[in-house]
Amino acid sequence: SSGINAEYGGTAENWSQLVSVYYAMISLTTIGFGDFYLGNPENPKQAAMLFLSISFGFALFSYAFQTYAKLSETTMKYLKDKTGKLTAAAANAAQAELVNMVDKIPSPTSI
Repeated sequence: SSGINAEYGGTAENWSQLVSVYYAMISLTTIGFGDFYLGNPENPKQAAMLFLSISFGFALFSYAFQTYAKLSETTMKYLKDKTGKLTAAAANAAQAELVNMVDKIPSPTSI
C-alpha cells in the first residue's frame, strides 16, 4: 500500500522518490503532518485513490500490529515455561547440594 501510495503520489505530483515514500509512510501511520498531500481533493479519481490506498494501509498496519502482538505473547509464554523449568532445575540442584553438605557434617558421636 505504501508503494502504491508513493508511486501514485510521485507520478501525480511529480515528487521525488524520497518525498513519495515519506508521504506514504506519514499518511499510512496516520500522522499526516499536512506538508504534502495529493492533488486536488475535489478530483474524484484522486480522492478515490487516496481513500483506497489509505484504507489498505490501515488494514496492513493493523495486521502487522496484531501479528507482532501474537508473536510477543507466544514468546513470553515460551520464556515463562523455560524460566519455570530452569527455576525448578536450579531448586533441585540447590536441594541436592544441601543434602550433600548435610551428609558431610560429622555426627556428634564421631567428635
